[in-house]
Amino acid sequence: MSNKEIIGNTACPSCRSLGRDKTGDHLVLFRNKEGEQWGKCGRCGHYEIFEKGKLPEIREKKELTDEELASVLAEVGELPQKDLTQRLIPKTVAERYGVRVGLSCEDGATPVSYFFPREREGEIQGYEVKVLDRKYFYYVGRVKDSDFFG
Repeated sequence: MSNKEIIGNTACPSCRSLGRDKTGDHLVLFRNKEGEQWGKCGRCGHYEIFEKGKLPEIREKKELTDEELASVLAEVGELPQKDLTQRLIPKTVAERYGVRVGLSCEDGATPVSYFFPREREGEIQGYEVKVLDRKYFYYVGRVKDSDFFG
């Protein structure tokens, strides 16, 4: 069993400073059993530690509207398709499966996350996001009842 839990998400200040994170939910918020709280952005790699009881406003989890889903999918769709270097997967394979790469806001080139599309009946409904430096996953979009990847 994991020592940490996701408690919600909020806007990422680094993404927002670059005109991204229109949905205000890129920064995933965590808490461990010791009460430590932190946030990590899977798109740009921003990492922030919060004092106990001083979390930013947490975005309420709810089912996305069709408009919100379209916005999320469009935003992820702007991410590049590149070699998945940590997995030794060439760009051609990443393109074949629709995998996107989140890049660091600091240099705009270093991969910080991989976005694996989740489809339902052949249409992308969301993405499974793997954050590379901490090796955890989270989801964006509507992934419930999606088909298997690949």
